[in-house]
Amino acid sequence: MIHRLLEARVLKFLELGTTDIWAVRIEGTLESDDIALAMATLDARLSRPGDVRCYIEAEDMDHVTFGAMLRDVLYGLRHVGDVPRFERFAFVADQSWLHALAKFEDKLLIGVEVRAFPPEERAAARAWILEEVS
Repeated sequence: MIHRLLEARVLKFLELGTTDIWAVRIEGTLESDDIALAMATLDARLSRPGDVRCYIEAEDMDHVTFGAMLRDVLYGLRHVGDVPRFERFAFVADQSWLHALAKFEDKLLIGVEVRAFPPEERAAARAWILEEVS
């Protein structure tokens, strides 16, 4: 049901061949309700055992509302204890602010690898998120 609601909105969930990866494409304006629905699917993944990797394609994202940013930050603060379960975050985006955010998060989230890739390196981003971590 959640996936159907999201498909009608700006979020499109992607299958990358493993249930360890939470993957989504963002198209259009990201609003607070979109974040709420996306976080519900991430919560469902976190309810299962094992580490998690996140893959986000955002090159078609037009705008992020203040409400969406606030809800995202609050979600992150509530889930600080889950940080050790995350191995990697990959962003595919052409927005320079998302690349800067990825660099910041890579330093902030100790033990989590965070990288941003330009859209023309989508295949490299997918390979990186799928590769075995030693």
